[in-house]
Amino acid sequence: MPTLQINTNVTVDKIPKEFNREVTDFLSSLMEMDPKFFTVFVNAGQLITNGGTHEPCGFASLWFIGSFFGNVSEKHNKALFDFVQQKLGIAPNRFAIFYHDMPPAAVGYDGKTFAGTPRPS
Repeated sequence: MPTLQINTNVTVDKIPKEFNREVTDFLSSLMEMDPKFFTVFVNAGQLITNGGTHEPCGFASLWFIGSFFGNVSEKHNKALFDFVQQKLGIAPNRFAIFYHDMPPAAVGYDGKTFAGTPRPS
């Protein structure tokens, strides 16, 4: 159940209409998982500054169950920064990503936790 939350000062009208679907497809390919397991939400138009300016900026949190983030490579990280820059116009030096590797027992879905269940694919 990977979940991506993006907080940005980019306004809603500047975010491509299909952004959530596109980032879901992108992450699904990057993480080699079925897109049906992904949740994406964007908090646009936030009062966020970076370096004291209102130029486009933001930060993201990406939660995942299991071992993917123990193995985040610079290639995966760069690909995600490049995607954000291309789609939202946020320069990599004005954006941060926080990776959260969640224990299966700490995530509930469909009335049960993922403890003892295989990783969805």
